[in-house]
Amino acid sequence: KKSSKTFIHHKIIQDREPENLLLKELSKKNDFTSLNFTSFLQIGSQNKIQFLFHLIKFILKFIRYNYLFLVTNSLYLESIQLLSNYIYYSCCIKTIKKLDIKTILVSYVDLNYENILYKACRDTKTISIFYDFSMGYPIKKSFIGRSQADIYRNPNYLVTCGAQRCNQYNYVNKYRYFMNKTIPINAISPLIEYARKEARKKNNLLDECNAKYYLSKGLKISIFDNVYGYNFYITEKDILGCIESLKSSPLEKVVLCHNKTKSFLYNHLLNSGLIYILQKKANFSNVFFSDFIISIGWQGSAIKSAFAFQKPLIFFTEKSHYFEESSFHLKSAENQKVIKLIENLTYNSELLSKALSNKNRYQDFYLKIKENSEILLNTFKLTKDLETASKIINDLIRKF
Repeated sequence: KKSSKTFIHHKIIQDREPENLLLKELSKKNDFTSLNFTSFLQIGSQNKIQFLFHLIKFILKFIRYNYLFLVTNSLYLESIQLLSNYIYYSCCIKTIKKLDIKTILVSYVDLNYENILYKACRDTKTISIFYDFSMGYPIKKSFIGRSQADIYRNPNYLVTCGAQRCNQYNYVNKYRYFMNKTIPINAISPLIEYARKEARKKNNLLDECNAKYYLSKGLKISIFDNVYGYNFYITEKDILGCIESLKSSPLEKVVLCHNKTKSFLYNHLLNSGLIYILQKKANFSNVFFSDFIISIGWQGSAIKSAFAFQKPLIFFTEKSHYFEESSFHLKSAENQKVIKLIENLTYNSELLSKALSNKNRYQDFYLKIKENSEILLNTFKLTKDLETASKIINDLIRKF
């Protein structure tokens, strides 16, 4: 035990840049007790006899008052899940009291335990803060891919990047009781902080092999993709169309390949004949050298990197009306403005091939996407006066 402040973070990021920047920055001004979600089970159940006695008492009371309802509706598995949740909740309460925790900061997702911990925090008047590294995906009524389950988390404060993600949490807030609302706060992502710091070094970014490409006179194009089939309808067809557009262009170019895993983008670039440089995971420092950015579908990292270095951005998809039913804003009129703006930045293989077919068309294309990208970033409230996540969280910690 170090202090009344607890930080729940992935242990694997402790020595890994840039994911550990938030932990390092906050640790300069705070001593933290470092825990993970299962720590609360271990600490809260140390007194086994007392713990079992308390649990048996709860189970008997639960069965006594709910027996008929449970049996008539066959809620057996639900009962087991509820009891499991109660065990964790009870352990959280005991751990918070035992360690005299006043503030809990969480920086990674655990859909099994998160909200139970936040409930325990509220019941013990402990302040809970979650930092969300994701910008999420636009909510869509007909969306059959990855769920939006993570926007239902319920800490006291939620710090994230971009108004679009804040709007998603505010949407959920509409259906919560007044006292249980989460307060979303827009801030500069630690990944953006890291990228900017690295870019200032410049020379440190350039290894001997690739320096000539980063500093070449030809186009540098950053491409961001993700896992396929569930992140807002990304398909292999989109990647193939994007690569074919670049291959058909006579302009000199280098591709900066950003993906979470060595997936379709990387594999198809291998055999494309294009000059490409694979970038480190979560590190978009080298976007500093890029002329513009391609987001395959909707990629939060592409938007963050565009904001980090004020680079033009396009969204690439072979699916027509890709963003048509998307929800970026709670107000319908405002949402339509965002959709229209994004449509002006959305390209397929035919449109991109035409834009890169010669220098004059490229210049027209560049000026158009530069103007619209600036408007889009301002719409998402990614502006120069935005404060960093570490400063905002430090202010919250001092406040309590």
